Amino acid sequence: MISRPIAALKDTMDEIEETGNLTLSLEVSSEDENGQMCTTFNKMIAKFHNITGDIHTYGELLASASEELSASAVQIASGTKEQR
Repeated sequence: MISRPIAALKDTMDEIEETGNLTLSLEVSSEDENGQMCTTFNKMIAKFHNITGDIHTYGELLASASEELSASAVQIASGTKEQR
């Protein structure tokens, strides 16, 4: 039956939209078009999850680099004041 897989897809999409949970996936119970749709959806959500993880990691790296640059600027400013 076509409507069950589509309803499951809609329900999962609604839950992801409401919760932001990118670890959800659909059960793949066939190899027909519905099964292919579920498989593709699962792959897409997994990629989104990986991308958000990468963004989080790069954000932390950026924050760390920013702190180091700020500390360097303070040291340079202190050295300039001492030379005067």
